[in-house]
Amino acid sequence: MTTRGSASTAMTDVASDYTSGSAVHHSPKRAFRHWPGRFTSKNKLSNKTTKEKGKCKMPTSFSYWRVYCGLLLCAALSTGANLQNSGLQLLQTIPVPNWTLGKASTDLFGFNPVTRIMYLADRTNHAITVIDTHTNSVVGQMPLAPTTVVNQPLIAIDLQQLVVSDGVNSVLVWDLRTPLGTAPTIYPVPNVPDGMDYDTINQTVYVVNDNAPYNLTGISLTKNMIVSQTPIPFSADLIKFNPDGKILLVLGKPGMPGDGPGYLSAVSAVVVAPNGDIYVADGHGPGTNDRVVRPCHT
Repeated sequence: MTTRGSASTAMTDVASDYTSGSAVHHSPKRAFRHWPGRFTSKNKLSNKTTKEKGKCKMPTSFSYWRVYCGLLLCAALSTGANLQNSGLQLLQTIPVPNWTLGKASTDLFGFNPVTRIMYLADRTNHAITVIDTHTNSVVGQMPLAPTTVVNQPLIAIDLQQLVVSDGVNSVLVWDLRTPLGTAPTIYPVPNVPDGMDYDTINQTVYVVNDNAPYNLTGISLTKNMIVSQTPIPFSADLIKFNPDGKILLVLGKPGMPGDGPGYLSAVSAVVVAPNGDIYVADGHGPGTNDRVVRPCHT
């Protein structure tokens, strides 16, 4: 059965579902959908609560609860949920230059826990807007070209470097130990660079691009160079690589976006739990899915 309701109601219901061991499916664009079953290894839904081999069980550790809270918070904010009913309280509104009500465009933000500075992908100003969370105020901007569609700002905490994909054909890296306004190092990454992740062991940032041909580009932040470029064979799937670029796991149907069991349409984010369970934000824009799914891992 699928139930619908307000996001704030859904968050309360999810807490109840979580403690009772029910699997939950979140819809960040519309009201949440609750699935009182669980995914099996055959991608079927089952109402059985037995912990049979080959079936995913609902996590109960605090780490998982934090993952679920994070996903629920993102979903609630994206739906314009009633913050009062969801237990959140608005403390302050931070003015940003050139932003007006209904006329601001942003992507993600990155937070530096060392300096408590937040870096916002500000598409309205074609810049990275810098916010000091000590004072909750804008303290500067890192300007980009007016043609950019700035994406995820990523902080390499150990190196104190800021990495940004410009959404056109470049990845930019700033040394955060230098004064604001210092020019970045620019790496060419064609075909709309977008999502990134940081390998803290090899101190390498991996970047995926949105347009074909699809590649996973590795940029070493210590060698200051592109060190790898791995072709990605599919566009609507979630692919797991090892450090050498070998494909270890593919979730979804190769080249076949969809909304049925076992399908993905436009993956936006991924969280991997300590036991290997994978949580996928499946959906990115009109015409794609709007859900968080948890496939069984193998």
